[in-house]
Amino acid sequence: IKAYQSDFECIAFDNRGTGKTDAPEGLLTTRLMAEDATGLLDALGVERAHVSGLSLGSCIAQELTLRRPDLVQTLQLHGTWARVHGYAARKFRAQIRLLEELDLRSFYEINVLWFMTPQFMVRYPDQLAHQLDSIVAAAPSTELLKQQYVADLNHNTLDRLHEILVPTLVTVGSFDLA
Repeated sequence: IKAYQSDFECIAFDNRGTGKTDAPEGLLTTRLMAEDATGLLDALGVERAHVSGLSLGSCIAQELTLRRPDLVQTLQLHGTWARVHGYAARKFRAQIRLLEELDLRSFYEINVLWFMTPQFMVRYPDQLAHQLDSIVAAAPSTELLKQQYVADLNHNTLDRLHEILVPTLVTVGSFDLA
């Protein structure tokens, strides 16, 4: 957001159940969270937007673009996937199991191994510790985290990706294995 805010009006929001947003009952899906995002954009009177999403947010951005292409001017998908299989499916299922057995701090001590590179951890141990503290402090409930991983597992836009017609940037890192 800091990089974009000098040139664009930026809107950052919490998905349902995170931050100060309520978590209504029922199954959490990328499609449902995309409906939340389009509802917010409509309520704010946004006619077209540059949409960017990271990880689960990238899957939500795919659904948003597929459901409401009129709202999306450009699309950025970072650390994304169209359908989970293989390694990523195993990883998400393992994360759900860890959430069932560990407290949040212990979960993130392990989970950080999947989203921080070994080089970062060695070079910036103090920054890593601070980020870990921040993540744990802001984390949603264990139940909601499990629902988010289920949403990751159930996300599937593979057969509809050809319908995304807006200019799209896809980025992944060398350690992204989804």
